[in-house]
Amino acid sequence: MNLGKVYRIASLKRMGNNAIMHWLLAQYEGNTVYLNEVAPFAQPFFAYGCNPIKEQWNLEAFFYRNEDWPLSALTSSLNEKLFEHPDLHHDGKTDILILRDPFNHLASRHKMGCFQTKSSLYSYADLWIILAREFSGKTNLSHNKICINYNKWKDSIEYRKSISEQFGTQFSDEKLNEVAQEGGGSSFDSMQFQGEATRMDTTQRWKHFLSEPRYLDIFRNREFYDLTDEIFGIDSILDEPTIHMLQKNFSRVAQRMTNLHIAYANFIFPLICKLKYTFRIGTIGQLKRAKQDG
Repeated sequence: MNLGKVYRIASLKRMGNNAIMHWLLAQYEGNTVYLNEVAPFAQPFFAYGCNPIKEQWNLEAFFYRNEDWPLSALTSSLNEKLFEHPDLHHDGKTDILILRDPFNHLASRHKMGCFQTKSSLYSYADLWIILAREFSGKTNLSHNKICINYNKWKDSIEYRKSISEQFGTQFSDEKLNEVAQEGGGSSFDSMQFQGEATRMDTTQRWKHFLSEPRYLDIFRNREFYDLTDEIFGIDSILDEPTIHMLQKNFSRVAQRMTNLHIAYANFIFPLICKLKYTFRIGTIGQLKRAKQDG
């Protein structure tokens, strides 16, 4: 059976993933399958209860999303091997990295109370930095990737056309204004703007949390500011007084502690995953094998 081109979406909760995926799938005329929130270390189709061999899949593209997991786990050789199956064929694998600026992304997570990640070794702030480093080219854990800047995707038709070209599809904005129901819609507006999604002011969410120390403490790490400026342009997101406030509160200690925490987690997490898989100690996400027919 042929899965066509295989795309793994590496992203975090409240990044605008569902909005982008609804729009992207509308670019295709052939058969596609999209599996949402698949854990690593599991063959995505079997983990979701699908059987592409028995169901005789013949796809133009197959998409599955690993949400709130570190790239060190997603790109490990063990994870790649679990995906393979001798009776399945594909036309190559590509990672899709979706990134939204941290000030609005983390405001949306705060609004929804999404403080936990799927690996307790990493905070949600750690995972944003890891993803942004890969997005900006500071790391190269994923060797074949398409990067989608949510802020640009929402605001620029020319940028959306360039994304469509990267996937080799016929451009369409048919689903641009659809609010995806997955995840309850917008953190702030729910389904209020269904059919008018572009009217949502998704670049001003940070203003709701400027008085909350727990939110502001995240941005004592200057790397958030620098990565945002490089990828998005800091002036396009924050007003001048807020930029000055953040600059005055940068902490070298906070940045060093974040780097140490990420380095430790990146070292230990793949080892834990491998031990759990090898010795069947507990589970890693949806750790399953294909059931044999008969």
